[in-house]
Parts: sequence; C-alpha cells; structure tokens
Amino acid sequence: MKRLNKKIGSYGEAIASKYLLNEGYALLNNNFSCKFGEIDIVALRGDIISFIEVKSRYDSLFGEPKESITYFKCKRIIRSAEYYLLKN
Repeated sequence: MKRLNKKIGSYGEAIASKYLLNEGYALLNNNFSCKFGEIDIVALRGDIISFIEVKSRYDSLFGEPKESITYFKCKRIIRSAEYYLLKN
C-alpha cells in the first residue's frame, strides 16, 4: 500500500507541476526536504514564491485531500518555507 501511495503522490505532483508551468510559474524545487519537514513544490511567479503542498487521493474513503492538512502540517510547512528562504 505504501508503494501505491507513493505512486499516486508522484502522479499528483507531476500534474500539479504541469499545471503550474502552464499558469506561468517557474518551478524552483520539487520535494524540498529539511529537518523541519518537506515541501512538495516551490514555485515562483513574478516576485512571489509559493510553497505548495500536493495531496492526491484515488478515492474519498479517508476524506477529501484538503481535510488531511492539519494545523501541525501547516506549522511544518511554514517552518520548512522559512528555512528554504533562509538557505536560498
């Protein structure tokens, strides 16, 4: 099951990356990882850097993808984004 989740996640990230490129974003980093967590996509459009979390599901048995973003997940993303900005 873990391998299937990884495949679904990678597929979702590929779709999201293609969408962002079509919308005029430049992709700066995929799967940025640090001691605070991971950011799926870091993208730039104009002078705004976006830190993007991609959630992919093959059914709604465990809820909608947006429901899996908890307060603690948001905090990890924020800390990771701050670290990214500091290092880059």
